[in-house]
Amino acid sequence: MTKLNLSASSLAALCFLLLPATAHSQDIVPEAVDDDGQLPANTIVVVAERVRGQVQTDAPPIAELDEADIEALGAGSIEEVIERIESQTRSGSGRGGRPVFLVNGRRISSFRELRSYPPEALQKVEILPEQVALQFGFSADRRVVNFILKDNFNSKELELEYEQPTAGGFRRTEMEGTYLRIDGRDRLNINAELNDTTPLFESERGIGVSLPVLAGDPDPSRYRTLIGDSAGLELTANWSRGLGESGAGGSFSLNGTFEREDNRSLDGLNTVLLVDGDGNEAFRSFGRAYPLTTVGRTDTYSLGSSLDLPLSGWQVTGTLDAIATDGSTDSDLAAPTEALRQAALADLIAIDGPLPTYNGPDIERASTSTYTLDSLVTASGTPLNLAGLDVSLTLDAGYKWNRIESSSTLDVSNDVALSRSRFEAGFNLGVPLGRGSRGLLKGIGELSVNLGAGLDYLSDFGTLSEIESGMTWSPAERLTLSLNYTLRDTAPSLTQLGAATILRPNVPVFDFVTGETVLADITTGGNPNLQAERQRDWKVSASYRFDLFDDARLNFDYIDEGSDDVSVGFPTLTPAIEAAFPNRVTRAADGTLVAIDQRPVTFTERNASRLRTSFNVSGDIGRYQEPPEGEERQRGPQLGGERPGGQGRWRVSLDHTYEIASEILVSPGGPRLDLLEGDAIGNTGGVSRHSVSANAFAFHKGYGAILSFDYRSPTRINGNAVTDSPDLLFGSLATVDLRAFFDLERLFEDTEALDGTRLSLNIDNVFDKRQRVRDETGVTPLRYQPFFIDPTGRYVGVELRKLF
Repeated sequence: MTKLNLSASSLAALCFLLLPATAHSQDIVPEAVDDDGQLPANTIVVVAERVRGQVQTDAPPIAELDEADIEALGAGSIEEVIERIESQTRSGSGRGGRPVFLVNGRRISSFRELRSYPPEALQKVEILPEQVALQFGFSADRRVVNFILKDNFNSKELELEYEQPTAGGFRRTEMEGTYLRIDGRDRLNINAELNDTTPLFESERGIGVSLPVLAGDPDPSRYRTLIGDSAGLELTANWSRGLGESGAGGSFSLNGTFEREDNRSLDGLNTVLLVDGDGNEAFRSFGRAYPLTTVGRTDTYSLGSSLDLPLSGWQVTGTLDAIATDGSTDSDLAAPTEALRQAALADLIAIDGPLPTYNGPDIERASTSTYTLDSLVTASGTPLNLAGLDVSLTLDAGYKWNRIESSSTLDVSNDVALSRSRFEAGFNLGVPLGRGSRGLLKGIGELSVNLGAGLDYLSDFGTLSEIESGMTWSPAERLTLSLNYTLRDTAPSLTQLGAATILRPNVPVFDFVTGETVLADITTGGNPNLQAERQRDWKVSASYRFDLFDDARLNFDYIDEGSDDVSVGFPTLTPAIEAAFPNRVTRAADGTLVAIDQRPVTFTERNASRLRTSFNVSGDIGRYQEPPEGEERQRGPQLGGERPGGQGRWRVSLDHTYEIASEILVSPGGPRLDLLEGDAIGNTGGVSRHSVSANAFAFHKGYGAILSFDYRSPTRINGNAVTDSPDLLFGSLATVDLRAFFDLERLFEDTEALDGTRLSLNIDNVFDKRQRVRDETGVTPLRYQPFFIDPTGRYVGVELRKLF
């Protein structure tokens, strides 16, 4: 609620002006307030309501999407809406992750609570900057997405989807059914989804890392998958109930989800290099009936709940999220070949003759079970008034419990059972210093500061602290400036500490020392020796709103991040990394790379800074047409979308990130990696100096399209002069995705059977582009063949969606 202070003499005029504006959330400057913030004796107070469900904050939205914008995305669910606008919801920070999701301005237990809702249920979407997350008990490293739902909506949805690359080789199918009912604050949602992906083999792309083999032996590329066989099932139920009087009460929600993911991948055949007594060699493959196979299954059970209540002037929200995951993996171990090699060397078998019978592999079995219980209670209110302006306060307290249990037959002595209890408490204080003619600092526009702090006690890491501070200033109506600083301690996850040890044989790896691609044994799992991380982040932002078309916004973010004791997955095995972690690498006597232990490591220090610029502009298509009197749309399940009067909608978003610095100190006194100048911790090269994401979408008279563009500038990985290893050059990559959709109800108005039906055509990577990798001589190493980097390429799909 926003209070407006009026003198009696101006009440009539101002009430008239307020009539069409009662749905807006902006403060009206109360000229009747005295210098000391007191009201004159003849003051009458009129109360005007904000937009229902809108977030109350001084920070302006980065972008806002109304019903027409949302329909122009051509999405089939709220989850797909987020996918379409991912570049705008992604934080400029290297921290965080997915945005903080709100429903009608309130925190929810998890995104599961509404991800399957059809987008037609949305009235509006607000995308807010990272500092707004502080108001809801989160750190300022994640953007905030607020979904404002329609008051009343009912639908049943069926969606069928088929996808495959234009080069063939595999296919993906999906079937989904959704029910949703919204009746004010009461909601019920049930969703079921099935998906299946067939395998893609190296032989279907004409590549392989084990060729040539002896003529007559089986081709290993026919038994190695680039994309594994997988299938998934998801069942979800969400229920929410309003409490108390409409508009003044709270709400209670429950949601439950079961997910199953099955996967099966092949790692080729057993191979051996045989040498006879005369020094002749033959590279053999064997075990056609027993290809090396990895089979996994993961079951996930999730239960969430939230309670939101107004209490004595405070808005109190409690959430509980419980997740249990049970995963198992069976991996075939490579056949022992030492006896074969010795027999060949002794001329007991012919190196090009039949090999002894192979009776199948031994199996390594690994299992990991994780359990998470996460609860958080926040209380938000305005307990103080400072010179006529309300001071906001958010208090939060929570408890989180994690447990991981993992075991592996590869190393039975390394079975893990770790638990962690975490108690957290904190606050965020928002102090408005000036707003028009009110506040301690009058006449400087809108100025507010916030200060937050928190303590986390972890049973295995002790007490960790967090401090957040910031300032937001709007010196003019359309311009907003902000400054934020964060100092925080974080602990590695239990999965990083205790995941089950898994050994995968015959994994293609590029060896930077020899410049060759080899098949190596890769060990993954957890590392119990990881340390807590200390983070120091600065962010400076500017936002300006233009009078251009319907809406235009320009945003600048400068981010500077520093960290000590950073735990990450094991990086690309460059010469510098191998020198820093020699005990993680196994080489044969002749220097051939045999195995890598890729369990996580801790870097001493990491620093990065970047400048991010984003621009959003939108407008209407066509002229406004007054509908005939008494005409209204009767058929169809509330498809919404086009503006009143038959106007369509278009929108363009552009996001550019310029990396200023990105460095890692591997160990005290050890190598310092410059990820912008030839060092790397990933297989796709270093960090690109420039990255650009853009999308444009439009919808009008039943036709819609969305065009997405992504660009990454070139990078490289430096070789080593001592070992004579080559530089690797990773070229720039620009990809374009296209989605066209057709509202069959509008296009065939006389066909009632097509009511609520939409047909979509999707093309990912329209121009079939893949990153080019080459060494200094222009040769592409085997491991970086285009189909190894991206086996899919151009990917097409068709989707039929029916909303009843």
